[in-house]
Amino acid sequence: MARQFIYHMAGLNKAYGTKKVLENIHLSFYPDAKIGILGPNGAGKSTILKIMAGIDKEWSGEAWLAEGATVGYLAQEPALDASKTVFENVMEGVAAKTGIIERYNELMMNYSDETADESAKLQDEMDRLNLWDLEQQVEMAMEALGCPPKEADVTKLSGGERRRVALCQLLLRQPDLLLLDEPTNYLDLEGTLWLENYVSKYPHTVLLISHDRDLLNRAVNSIVHLDQKKLTFWRGGYDQFERQFTEQRELQEKGRVKQEAARKHMESFVERFRAKASKARQAQSRIKALEKMKPIAAIVNDNVRPFSFPEPVKTVASPIIALNNVNVGYVEAEPILKKMTLRI
Repeated sequence: MARQFIYHMAGLNKAYGTKKVLENIHLSFYPDAKIGILGPNGAGKSTILKIMAGIDKEWSGEAWLAEGATVGYLAQEPALDASKTVFENVMEGVAAKTGIIERYNELMMNYSDETADESAKLQDEMDRLNLWDLEQQVEMAMEALGCPPKEADVTKLSGGERRRVALCQLLLRQPDLLLLDEPTNYLDLEGTLWLENYVSKYPHTVLLISHDRDLLNRAVNSIVHLDQKKLTFWRGGYDQFERQFTEQRELQEKGRVKQEAARKHMESFVERFRAKASKARQAQSRIKALEKMKPIAAIVNDNVRPFSFPEPVKTVASPIIALNNVNVGYVEAEPILKKMTLRI
């Protein structure tokens, strides 16, 4: 049987008023895909995730989630249940698994021949889902992601703390389609490394927006690039994408320059000989060639606005901490941060 897409998008268009954001987007992927989404600010990256999550419904075209599949979305400003503690909010992510454990324990407390088959099935399910130490798994995830204390009041959390709690809840829920928008925001180095490992081993599909190069190299196997309302798909992590993308742009620019030179040459020929009877046929042939010539688009670079801080009016004191070309890591041969320069 042919594999089925977990998500399919075809001919999708999205606009805010008269401003088009996405145009004729086609994207389909299988249940084990790990995809990073890249593109300049305003290209429509978050919009793509919101459409997949079913939050944004104002679009045209075709988009559907596989029947029976679940989807989970980490928004940049997530909502939590204000009536519950941090731990209770996180545990919502494993509510279905907790239900299995509770039912199994109930049957064990009242074991009989009538419940033996159900007990055996639940035990197999607990083995398959690795539920015997679920609460310990939850606590380890909370610690790795830097969640606030278990009994903390969520109404008093900072934006970053709320986001870490929501991320922990979502990862533990393990939806079939996991959508993450800048998941490493507000995570420290330990949390970021834990997330990289978790996503790379995630048993289902992941789509994530991130500016974290290491995350995009270690956790995803494909890149989707959004720019100028269009989408392109690339195999591999960030470094492979960057190399292929740069090579393609260079080839495109060379082709454009070559085409422009050919166009000018033909226009010059037509201008010189179109009125000359002996050359009229050749001139007409070049006119038709010019009409059929599909222009190669010029490379459009991201809008970069240079900025520099003004020189301080007063003399600045010597730094308390100064780092110059420092490598940071646990193993000398594999630094996590390279050539870091910092003044505090």
